[in-house]
Amino acid sequence: MTEQPDERHASVWPIWAWIMVLLGLAVTGVGIVGGVFSRSLLLDLVSFWPGLILVMLVAAALYPFHRGQWSRLAAVVPLLVLTWLGSTIALHLAEWSVLPSAAADFDGPPVGAVTAGSMTLSTSGELLVTFETGSSLYAVEMMRRGGSTPAAKSLERVDAAVAQVVIGERESAGWFATQGWRLKLARETMWNVNLDAGQLTADLSTGWLSSLRLAGAGDVRLPAPAGQVEVSVEGRFVIHLPVDAPMRVIGTDVDVPAGWSTADGESLSPASGDGFVVTVTEGASLVVRES
Repeated sequence: MTEQPDERHASVWPIWAWIMVLLGLAVTGVGIVGGVFSRSLLLDLVSFWPGLILVMLVAAALYPFHRGQWSRLAAVVPLLVLTWLGSTIALHLAEWSVLPSAAADFDGPPVGAVTAGSMTLSTSGELLVTFETGSSLYAVEMMRRGGSTPAAKSLERVDAAVAQVVIGERESAGWFATQGWRLKLARETMWNVNLDAGQLTADLSTGWLSSLRLAGAGDVRLPAPAGQVEVSVEGRFVIHLPVDAPMRVIGTDVDVPAGWSTADGESLSPASGDGFVVTVTEGASLVVRES
């Protein structure tokens, strides 16, 4: 009696798995070319090359069991490749600090005894600004989204308790072209802030301001004023003012809350005392909202 050889039936699982891998690679490539992902995603994918070696080792270990035929076991390899691709993209979007895409992020000097700071920042891209408690005077992070904004560079000078910082764009975007930046300022320091961005979103409500200049367009949330604070608006902005905070706005294209007094190109909030003095330059516009 002769033994019948084991019958091996072809499975569609490996076929569909490899199709998913090809679709994943195609979507990733289109996302990078189309500006959905930053170019730095390619650096992160290359940095995860050991994961592909692991896939090849698994493939070699499984080969004797399926002998190159399209069994369900053969789907393990493309599924591992898909896992490698998906996990790398997920870590990139999560902005894991050890990836190559984080090489353009940087921190400023320690806060130390710095009590007053001057921050001047200019970018053509999107900018998010917040105050945070930390060991650094400031921090700049690149958004992990596609765009044409180059990475940031900074010049700084710290004298005793006073710091001066100027941040601008690098001459070439290179691998780190992105949608924009995030700027984090030390909450303990009194800041003179000068911001110029294509699209600005700033939550300054938890910090301290000695003066503020806004250029471009965007939405800004102000803190309670510590004395008189000069504010210059050059562009189209919405400013959120704390309730009961004093503000005087000088300009023509201005929209203020109900209950404010307006006369001779000036608008005055009901609250009295020192507060924000806002100058809206010619051609600029401002909407003030109390919150």
